[in-house]
Amino acid sequence: MPAENLALEQYQNTVEGPVVQARCVLCHVNGGASGNTRLVFTAGDGQAATNYSVLQNFVATVDDGDALVLSKTQGGALHQGGAVFGTTTTEFMALESVLQLLTGNSENNTKVAMFDQVENAPPADTLRRAALILAGRLPTAQELAATQTETQLKASLRGLMAGEGFHQFLIRGANDRLLTDAFNQELNLDVIEPNASFYPTLAAKFVTANQQGEREDFYGNYYRQLRYGVAQAPLELIAYVVENDRPYTEVLTADYTLANSALAQVYNADWDNLFTADDDFSIFKVVQNRGQVLHDGEFSSEFIEGVGSVIDSHGAFVEYPHAGVLNEPAFLNRYPTTDTNRNRARARWTFYHFLGVDIEKSAARTNDPEALADTNNPTMNNANCTVCHIAMDPVAGAFQNYGDEGLYRNSWGGLDALPRVYKDGDLYERGDTWFRDVRAPGFGVLAAPSDGVYSRANSLQWLAQQIVADERFAEAAIKFWWPAVMAEELIEAPEALEDANYAEQLAAFDAQNTFIQTLADDFRVGINGGAAYNLKDMLVEMLMSPWFRAQQSTAPLEQNQRVMLAGVGTGRLLTPEELEAKTSALLGYAWGESEAPWLLDNHYTQLLDRYLIYYGGMDSFGITSRARELNTLMSNVALTQAVSVACGAVVLDFNRTPAPSLFSMVDRYVTPVSHGSALAAVTGTATAASSEHMLSVGIPAGEQRLNLRFANPHWDGDLQEGTNLIITSVQIRNSSGAVVLDLAGDALSAVDGVIFTTNDQGNPTGGRFYDNAAAAYTGTILWSGGVSIPVVLPADDNYTVSVAAWRRNVPGYPVNMVVSVDALAPYSQSAGEQLLREQLVRLHQLFLGQALSTDSLEIEASYQLLVDTWQWRQANMPERAYDWETEGCDIPIPNWWQQDWTSELADTRYMQGTWISMLIYFMTDYHYLHE
Repeated sequence: MPAENLALEQYQNTVEGPVVQARCVLCHVNGGASGNTRLVFTAGDGQAATNYSVLQNFVATVDDGDALVLSKTQGGALHQGGAVFGTTTTEFMALESVLQLLTGNSENNTKVAMFDQVENAPPADTLRRAALILAGRLPTAQELAATQTETQLKASLRGLMAGEGFHQFLIRGANDRLLTDAFNQELNLDVIEPNASFYPTLAAKFVTANQQGEREDFYGNYYRQLRYGVAQAPLELIAYVVENDRPYTEVLTADYTLANSALAQVYNADWDNLFTADDDFSIFKVVQNRGQVLHDGEFSSEFIEGVGSVIDSHGAFVEYPHAGVLNEPAFLNRYPTTDTNRNRARARWTFYHFLGVDIEKSAARTNDPEALADTNNPTMNNANCTVCHIAMDPVAGAFQNYGDEGLYRNSWGGLDALPRVYKDGDLYERGDTWFRDVRAPGFGVLAAPSDGVYSRANSLQWLAQQIVADERFAEAAIKFWWPAVMAEELIEAPEALEDANYAEQLAAFDAQNTFIQTLADDFRVGINGGAAYNLKDMLVEMLMSPWFRAQQSTAPLEQNQRVMLAGVGTGRLLTPEELEAKTSALLGYAWGESEAPWLLDNHYTQLLDRYLIYYGGMDSFGITSRARELNTLMSNVALTQAVSVACGAVVLDFNRTPAPSLFSMVDRYVTPVSHGSALAAVTGTATAASSEHMLSVGIPAGEQRLNLRFANPHWDGDLQEGTNLIITSVQIRNSSGAVVLDLAGDALSAVDGVIFTTNDQGNPTGGRFYDNAAAAYTGTILWSGGVSIPVVLPADDNYTVSVAAWRRNVPGYPVNMVVSVDALAPYSQSAGEQLLREQLVRLHQLFLGQALSTDSLEIEASYQLLVDTWQWRQANMPERAYDWETEGCDIPIPNWWQQDWTSELADTRYMQGTWISMLIYFMTDYHYLHE
């Protein structure tokens, strides 16, 4: 059969019905949204031959017409209808086959296996990332133990979706789209305003506050909490639906709202049965809005300057026709309308958030001067305008009852929300609720009904039902939550065939769109047999996908695949909120965390309250999108955070944490040369009453150093004296009890090779001690620092070191001594080296999510840095965790600087300062800032 005949036959059998009549003629017909394009079909039965000729003529007369058709079918090349069929669908492959027969071109196939040779992160790694993002914490040991397989991973991921961390994830993710938190920032809240008198309870509270001279308190406390309640209500509604496993459709169809204590009062909710006096502003409960009145014939009020609106009378409270998020006052006020906008902004964002359609990108804006000068009602008559308005304006009409700021039927008389300038014109007729010179309220080809269930008074409820019944709603839900999970915006279809990497970008767009469509199909009916529209199940599938988990390739990838995979999988930049949650989970506190009476939540942190915008965050008002890549300013903020918290974290973990969460493998005295060490509390008070302190440790044969350090020297300003440590004898025995070293305390300074530490002036910090009571030298005194004694051991053995010592001055203040046996230099395979490597393995796991061995290249590099830092601090720094002249330290304890931290900040082995530097290293690593 000739190719042309075969093409016609295949077209009739596989393309005309399922492709052209099912999808294309919805727009590409005379009078349709795309009726003015180069590809216009005829709708109806028996049109196969006609439509085949149209397609045949298009590919014959348009350069690369076949590629353009396929590209637009996938959503590319500025196709205003978006993605119609993915490359893996039978419809796309049928169309592709016909085009190949028509053109003889077999190179049309643009399918690229995006995730071929790409390996997902293992279950434990995926659980860690998901826990930090969804729950704001690290997974527990029990959760990790229960997550060994893919099936177990699904269950563990689902288990993360509870608690305050998950609630905040939902609130944050929803606000990133709806932006209603702007009212908690600088954006004016006009929809529920004390002077407006549409909410009598609020107006009365305002009047009373003014009359009692409490206006400042009203705005600073009550109204501030009310604003928070209004701003958060749509976000809390979404969270409530998700957390309670209600169908996600309810975010639009809910006949209720969520309100905090202040807002519930204004809504005339049953406050006494919902709230208690102890419930703060952040507690939200399910209510209905029964607090608004209309400015109708029964309404009477007087506005008194400096007092407010004194309402004398009003009619019944409005039975607010809740339509989920769509008529939340904050949503309506966040996207206000004007006399000329006519709810189109609200329609635009409704399409975007809940149908996944960006109307502003659905068609190119014309630059034709004649079209731009058209004044003959262009939104109804000019094809350059109707291409968008034919879909947008009916939805705008469904918002007909809500005025500029979002109040229900706020026009005088209480019958509509039409602006006065329109009602004073010729078109308005009494009883109208919508403009007569635009399309009537509706959705698509459907008109909003008045059927006893729905009417003009609740047309938005009808619209909500139409949206959730539309197949695009499920896809839009996935798109809505995509940035919150993946920390990437959706891939946009490329616009021009000649663009660089067009095929790769279109293939990535198609792969993502196919994944979304497939997941949406399951979401509608219930994922894996679960309930329909369960968002938690949908989130699990997103987290299980390679879009979240892709980690590494199993073989070198071609350039086109690398382009497609850009920004996919692991390595997402943490948001400021996520980074702070991670830091808090690891350290036990956030950077600069403190009480803040000037803030509504009384909680201040540096990252979220001072550096939020600097670190790529958003305020929902001036900044409405997040930075997705680290820049220089953000890097400086990350470094500042690390420098600010590291000292406190190290000092607290080593000294004041009952069970250290970070340094569980070492104490503050383990160094790269340690064979063993012990901290001793010296209690003796005279030479004859010295206390004995012992250290048992395995030591290799050869020359070593016995180091005795005064751990916590202290000067008492009131007594004008400092504590002293006096060593009276040193002895070392082998495992058989034989003495291999026996030194009197006063003989230490005479040992060949002995080294005393020196102070800032270069003077020794110790020496022989003359005991006046005994009238003789009886030991070695240390005012600070320590003494290092060379010893040569005959064999590898377990040795016992005994040191007798006593303390004097500042009675009651503890005197501690560190006894250690050390190798002469690092990299001598000391016990300390092994412990430090094991500790580094733990820190790599905790901070960076890396599972390493003690001899891995990463640990070798980290250990080299640790050794270099330790040696530099020994040579350049005082024996304190930080040098107050060149370094800073902030302990997260109120007024900590007024307390005595001498012991905790002492660093005789220079390891606290070294670990502080290492923590800064970890907290500025790519894998700390990304997950």
